[in-house]
Amino acid sequence: MYADAFAANPSDFYTGINATSKAAPLGLGEDVFRPIAEQVAGLPTIRDPDKTDYWALAMVGEAKLLSLDIEGAVSAYRDAACRHPGQRGSMESTRSQLDELLAVLDVASEDEERLRGALSVRATPCTPGKGVGIGTIKGLVPRIRSAMVAR
Repeated sequence: MYADAFAANPSDFYTGINATSKAAPLGLGEDVFRPIAEQVAGLPTIRDPDKTDYWALAMVGEAKLLSLDIEGAVSAYRDAACRHPGQRGSMESTRSQLDELLAVLDVASEDEERLRGALSVRATPCTPGKGVGIGTIKGLVPRIRSAMVAR
């Protein structure tokens, strides 16, 4: 249904992203969902999303993920979380969709961790698109422990 709607109106990112996000869990294969996702990722609404709209930003992350652009997906999800920290219910919904997609996509486990971490609500402010990744945090742990011992 979504694929038919997107074929009829290929500038509609909503039907496009839904067509591809439904194709992946059905096991239709990367050769089916990735070209649609890449087309969606190139749409103006995705290339330049409304930064005041959580769902517009989260949709960029999903389009990038389904295009297998992991860095782009991490950045977009982080941007959505940083700009809209109060949207916890929306982030939970996005995390559920992310988990469904990660269950069928061929994504390295460390990248899965980074993607999930990008959607975490942070207690401290972060720079949209530039949040602190889990690798950075893990690298800081020894320094934090040393500082605590020195006190």
